Amino acid sequence: MVISPTDIIGTNSLPEKLAPGFSEDFSAGLDFKAAVAAYERKLARAAIDKYGSISEAAKNLAISESTVKRKLRMDAEASDLNAD
Repeated sequence: MVISPTDIIGTNSLPEKLAPGFSEDFSAGLDFKAAVAAYERKLARAAIDKYGSISEAAKNLAISESTVKRKLRMDAEASDLNAD
């Protein structure tokens, strides 16, 4: 059973072992596709930080290096949009 102090049970209501890496809630106005893209960008960046290179990040995420690079490009574009 999950108990939450609010009417909405978010990932922050779950124990870390049930929702690893989901420590923050996404904006209610964010559609599913945008939320997935944001999480993929965050995951790619975290993997590079952890493993030290794009090739090691790709290997550990079981995706291609070009996919990791594409996610990083999307991350940079999202940062540029937020800066405006």
